[in-house]
Amino acid sequence: MPISHFANNDSWCDDVSDGSVRAELALPKGDIVAAEPAWVIVGPPDFAPPISNLVTLYDVAYQATS
Repeated sequence: MPISHFANNDSWCDDVSDGSVRAELALPKGDIVAAEPAWVIVGPPDFAPPISNLVTLYDVAYQATS
């Protein structure tokens, strides 16, 4: 599905790299094999311990009200 708006897109996954992954393998003999779909979750980067992770304003506001 094409993304039509910056928010509220049913098929969209956020930019922290989570979402479904599908793949097809092209073998040397020309056969194409579809791999089983999987769900991948990756946490936000933490490049240097003294530097805080990148978070959205929504995350900050949600945490402040919790």
